[in-house]
Amino acid sequence: FMYDPSGLLKKPGLPVFECNSLCGCGEECRNRVVSKGRKCNVMLKKTDKKGWGVFACEHIPKGTFIGIYSGELLGHEESEERAIKYDQFGRTYLFDIDWWYIDAELDAKEAKEKQQKHKETLKTTEEEESALHEQIPIDNHSCDPNAALTPVYIDVDEIERPLLTIFSKRHIHPHEEITFSYSGD
Repeated sequence: FMYDPSGLLKKPGLPVFECNSLCGCGEECRNRVVSKGRKCNVMLKKTDKKGWGVFACEHIPKGTFIGIYSGELLGHEESEERAIKYDQFGRTYLFDIDWWYIDAELDAKEAKEKQQKHKETLKTTEEEESALHEQIPIDNHSCDPNAALTPVYIDVDEIERPLLTIFSKRHIHPHEEITFSYSGD
C-alpha cells in the first residue's frame, strides 16, 4: 500500500490507487485514506501579497491528506486561450499537469490522440461532486512548497481523470500557509 498504518502517504510523487466499491475489504482497510475524507483542519484567509490562501489550523504531519484540489481540468488548446485572456487582466491561475506515468508507454501517435481527446473541459464525476466538502479551492504557489499534488484513483474509469489530491510534503505548522509548486516538484 502507498499509506503507512497511520494513513500517511509513504511515497510522494507516485499515483495512488485506493480500494474502491469493487474491493472486498472494509472501511478499516488502510488503503482508504482520501475516500475517508480530510482529517486535518484548514482555513481560507487573505494573505498579504497573494490574495486568498489555505492555512493549517493545526500541526499537519508529513504525508497527511489535506484535501482535493478543485478547479477545471483543461486541454492544452483551451488552457492556452485562457492564459492569453487572463494575462490581459494580470491574473493567471493556470498550471500544467504532466501525468508522466500515463504517457510513458505510449508512442507519439497515441500521445497526440490522447491530447486531442482533452480539447474540451472535462466534467466533474459523481464522486468528485460528493467530495465537494473536501475540496481546496485556492492553493498558492511556492518555490519551496510544503505540499504536493498526488493523483488518486477511486472508482475512476478513465486513467486521465484522477482526483487531484494535496498531501503534505513535510510537517506543516499551525497558521502556516499550505502551498505547492505550480511547476511540479
